[in-house]
Amino acid sequence: MHKLEEKGMNVPESKVEISGFVARFYDQLLRIASFGKYNGMMKAAIADMDIQPDDAILDMGCGTGYNSCLMVKYLGNDGKIIGLDISKKMKKQFEKKCQECPNISFIQKRIEDPLPFHDEFDKVFISFVFHGFPNSERKKIAQNAFNALKSGGRFTIFDFNEFNLDAQS
Repeated sequence: MHKLEEKGMNVPESKVEISGFVARFYDQLLRIASFGKYNGMMKAAIADMDIQPDDAILDMGCGTGYNSCLMVKYLGNDGKIIGLDISKKMKKQFEKKCQECPNISFIQKRIEDPLPFHDEFDKVFISFVFHGFPNSERKKIAQNAFNALKSGGRFTIFDFNEFNLDAQS
């Protein structure tokens, strides 16, 4: 049972909450699991976002802050990034990694719960998080992203999904 469920709180079934060793060495493990291709993939995905110097970006499920640190290189003084993640361990890594960037901040919050953002962001980014939620929760996450976006904003999902080829018709 999840710790929050023990306290009587409803916690959705997700497979993206990490802790312990995996949380501590998350970036390194992704590099190993991707045979060294993770950094290049993320740099290419972020380059494709067409980030402008004054963009406001919401990084949902921001983890260690690695992606936010890549995105901030495209921003000017008026741009900003807000990272959202539920993990205290990720918060610690995010804040350490992004401490030299005054236009990046972190909010510890579940991304499938209602968010306080409406028409505030030019871009919303989510990577390697979406796959870990059931469809009902994915819909809530997508709705949160679209609520947070300004008119004409862009929602970028960089993810994968597991499926059984034999079961596909």
